[in-house]
Amino acid sequence: MGEKRRQRNLVDTRNDAWRRNKYPVRAYLFLGVMAAILVLGSVLYIRAQAGSIWLTLPRQFQGTEEDLPSVLTQVSWLPSRSDEVYLPMFDREGKPIPMPENASAMEGFQHGTMETDRPVFYYGGMKVENGVTKIRLEAAYTGSAFIDFHFTGDEAGESWGLRALPFFGKQLVVQHDGYFEGSLVTTVALLIFLLVLAVVTGCITIGLQRRALYSYRMVTNGSVFLFAIVQFLVVLYNMIRDFQSPGFSLFSGIVGAMIASTIVISPIMLVGALLVALSNIQLIRHEGFRSKNLLGIFIAVVWIIALVLFGLLGRDFSGSEEEARRIQAMQTALATCMNFSFFLLVSTVFSAYYAQKHKPAFDKDYIIILGCRIRKDGTPTPILKGRVDCALAFEEKQFRKTGKHAIFVPSGGQGADEPTSEAEGMRQYLLSKGVPDERILPEGASENTSQNVRNSKKLILRQMPKARVAFATTNYHVFRSYVVSKENDIYAEGMAAKTKGYFFPNAFLREFFGLLYSNAIQLLVVLLASVALYVSLALLV
Repeated sequence: MGEKRRQRNLVDTRNDAWRRNKYPVRAYLFLGVMAAILVLGSVLYIRAQAGSIWLTLPRQFQGTEEDLPSVLTQVSWLPSRSDEVYLPMFDREGKPIPMPENASAMEGFQHGTMETDRPVFYYGGMKVENGVTKIRLEAAYTGSAFIDFHFTGDEAGESWGLRALPFFGKQLVVQHDGYFEGSLVTTVALLIFLLVLAVVTGCITIGLQRRALYSYRMVTNGSVFLFAIVQFLVVLYNMIRDFQSPGFSLFSGIVGAMIASTIVISPIMLVGALLVALSNIQLIRHEGFRSKNLLGIFIAVVWIIALVLFGLLGRDFSGSEEEARRIQAMQTALATCMNFSFFLLVSTVFSAYYAQKHKPAFDKDYIIILGCRIRKDGTPTPILKGRVDCALAFEEKQFRKTGKHAIFVPSGGQGADEPTSEAEGMRQYLLSKGVPDERILPEGASENTSQNVRNSKKLILRQMPKARVAFATTNYHVFRSYVVSKENDIYAEGMAAKTKGYFFPNAFLREFFGLLYSNAIQLLVVLLASVALYVSLALLV
């Protein structure tokens, strides 16, 4: 491993394939092909099962098929009408199954006249499996109906809300809870995809981390890994829990997984919101009131509002079924956004943490010291001094281990209220520490981190085109420096100087918002697609 790490240099020959998406793109193509195969297979299987559904009758029913006419009826409604009407159940031969005598005594339905004499569902037969009686209903055309089953004189009985939805030239029969024939097989296909998605994105994240290629791509893959593994575990739990039920619902299982994961992360979000708000208050007390120091308070307010709305939408609702379905869709959309932001932020925190914990190999030719403010007397501030001391300590240890010296590249221009450039202030400090002037290559024209990296790269390439480079900065700034290095197409390993802990939460949030800004279109497309998918499933449940 150490020998491989020593091959890395500014040109980054070893990591070209990873930096240019060669390996990750192959993995994404594999995921795309697998998803297409699973989706196509699921669609073909569901279509083969479409057109009918088996309903499990109450266990107290001990009758035969001849007994069904006295206990089975169909209640249908039309899109053009707000009232519901009773229909007799027909078989495919057009033979009606009479309505129970006490149907008119059942509450909650209005009687009216049908605009067509065709019912939505036909009776298709009966079977007994393991002591459980099931009846088969076949969809006649697209529409909705309640199927009521009860004994004569028993108004409670059993009721199923069914919908026949168009599905590739056939009708897919879906129960009110989202169950349809083929739910179990489709759920297994979904679990396979989620597991493979977690493995692939997890491997990509680990590969980027081991190669010190810390970037927004690593954050994105990490967030997808977290999302996929959580959804996999919750859907698997729901499937195992409901496996023995009359019908496992794929739709309710997926929507339930999203709601369940939101319930799990809600306490974490609440505690996190309070902690980042408190850290921002401490940061403002020490560093002054600036807009960039309010990121923690901003996200705390947003998350707390989201948590309150999520709780309000999850309360018991006494309105109509359609209104309840719309409220559930709103809760699902909010839960999707909460999960999306939470996993992105958690992945950002982990990526930034590992970035500042990374230890560069002792093979460096140059060490770029990223500048920040200097004092009015031209000496480094404590933060800048910490960066220079970190570079000095690394270079000293490298020389002891390998006998190789590195050239220091202090980088930073002169601010309007600074007596000299940051580079010159660091140069004087290095000289005071005994570093000879010939091992100092100052870069004094930069105004920000991107210019630090770009201008330093030009100076280094003039002297050594294939130099091995590291950069020294404050720990909360390491990940950002990796991102900027990638944007400027160079490879350099980072080393972290310690600083006050209250800087960290705001620094993580800066990277989080930087990720949102840099990949706004891609992330927005993914978010909208996810919301559309989960809301559609919620409306079917």
